[in-house]
Amino acid sequence: MAWLQKELSKALWLLRSDIMSRINFKPLVITLVFLLVVRQSFLSPQLASVENGHIAAGTPKEGMSYFFSVGDFGVAACETAYKAGNVERSGGIGHYACGAENQKRVADVMEKLAGTLKPKFILSLGDNFYIRGVKNLEDPQFKESFVDVYRYGHLEELPWQVSLGDHDHRGNVTAMLLWQNEKWQLPSPYYSFQYPVGKKHMEFLITDSVGLEGGMLEEAPEGRRFEEDLTDEFAGLEAGKRQWEWIRQHSDSYGESPDAVLQVVVGHRPLRSLADRGTSTASPPEAAAAKKLKEMLAKEKPVVFLHGHDHVMQHFLENDKPLYHFGNGVGGMGLHPFKQCSNCSEFKWGESAYGFAVHEVGNLSMKVHFVDVTQQVRHSVEIPFNA
Repeated sequence: MAWLQKELSKALWLLRSDIMSRINFKPLVITLVFLLVVRQSFLSPQLASVENGHIAAGTPKEGMSYFFSVGDFGVAACETAYKAGNVERSGGIGHYACGAENQKRVADVMEKLAGTLKPKFILSLGDNFYIRGVKNLEDPQFKESFVDVYRYGHLEELPWQVSLGDHDHRGNVTAMLLWQNEKWQLPSPYYSFQYPVGKKHMEFLITDSVGLEGGMLEEAPEGRRFEEDLTDEFAGLEAGKRQWEWIRQHSDSYGESPDAVLQVVVGHRPLRSLADRGTSTASPPEAAAAKKLKEMLAKEKPVVFLHGHDHVMQHFLENDKPLYHFGNGVGGMGLHPFKQCSNCSEFKWGESAYGFAVHEVGNLSMKVHFVDVTQQVRHSVEIPFNA
């Protein structure tokens, strides 16, 4: 089975990168991808149907409001660097898995749906700039990987609520905080805001996953990913402890608030995942932070955790608490395949495809719709609000 897994991963990468037209073994790749689809169908239990045809058509429903989310998207400059030979292993930002065309295809569907759904904002789920973040305020990646891709048409005026990813932490986090762009909202590495729902509200917590890992260094001090690039200011022990206390306060407040109908927590790294990252597994601090945060967020009231990092679409629901996990790291970077799992009752659905999520907010619930680059809705979920 190991050779099949390897070939499936290779086939998926080739197909998603649009290389098919330039190779001479297209039938083999199609066969392998077919096997992958069959395999993933076994991973995807049937769920209650949620109406979603209006999303694919770009038709808003009366009384509903919308926002988008997308992760792991900032690859345009990374691809340019890779083609120029300015690659990661030599200290550059280029990487073979960066595909500017994939980023643009996702952005084009976002722009088209934004014209009719009129989203209030876009949530970044981290990894805004591959492969080493930005160097300074004059870094051309701000323009090439963000402005040139998303500042046009119906996306032009949309604000972005930004979160940091591990690749962003490899560069200059301060530059990302100070970048002057009225549509780029990143006031601090972690922050909160409210979204009105009638006379009540949803609460958003934008967390910094790498910073939270720093707060776990007393328990799990070894093996951090990109450790040589991280700074104590944003990713050290004391910074992490302060963020953990901030999350605890907000979590307790939400549990007691009669006016907060839903808490949406954004973090780059997943708390649960079936993405196959090969040899790049969760480090001890990462695993410890995921365990602690999952325990903290599991309440009697509903909580939604949105994340990127793993380049798949995926949906989990805890068995005993209304804690929903939605993975959406499919904005442009090379995709991951899925792992086999024989006992994963929390896993509800997953697919390895480029796209983003449309979030549809009403008075009684929020629906999450996964949309691909053909503007098809691949999966939809409804999260009832706290009564």
